[in-house]
Amino acid sequence: MKYNCTNRANNIIYLDHHRNRKKPLGRYAKLHQTFLRTHHPNFYNSLLALSKLDEWLHTIDEIANNRFEVGKSVGYSQTEIENTLFTEVIYNLR
Repeated sequence: MKYNCTNRANNIIYLDHHRNRKKPLGRYAKLHQTFLRTHHPNFYNSLLALSKLDEWLHTIDEIANNRFEVGKSVGYSQTEIENTLFTEVIYNLR
């Protein structure tokens, strides 16, 4: 496995395979990825090392999009839905 670069201060390792995703990440997956890198670098690295990061992020994005659609169909505003998504999906799932 080749390493693209390492950030020893935060214990984050970026691997080469990380660039070659099959599907692009959605908005909520990117937010969750940033949250994991910042607040849970060990968990982020373990997902990355096990090649489960993309699967994890796509699952988060799918859950968030489904909840967004349900909230929209019930009649909540976009701001209310996003506030709920950020706290429930993006920040609490580990």
